[in-house]
Amino acid sequence: MRNQLSKQKRKSEVQETSRTMLIVCEGEKTEPNYFKGFLRDLENSKIKVKIIGEGYNTVSLVKRTMEIRGNEANYCRVWVVFDRDSFKTQQFKNATLYD
Repeated sequence: MRNQLSKQKRKSEVQETSRTMLIVCEGEKTEPNYFKGFLRDLENSKIKVKIIGEGYNTVSLVKRTMEIRGNEANYCRVWVVFDRDSFKTQQFKNATLYD
């Protein structure tokens, strides 16, 4: 019985961790504020959202996101957000090559 409760507790901890979403933004203020507004609509949701404003350009932002994802909890979704109009087409294409 004790072992079964222990397994259930671990399972719920894993499920809780996997319900965290990571959003890494190019901008340090504007984009994070957009998503914080979005979060108010999700207040009663079981999904947690972590929003980070980094201030990096396209490829650097993707690399930083990969670093964060590798060092922290498992996320159910990971978004990288940057203003496509602020960068050259090639920079945007290079950023989308990462997986």
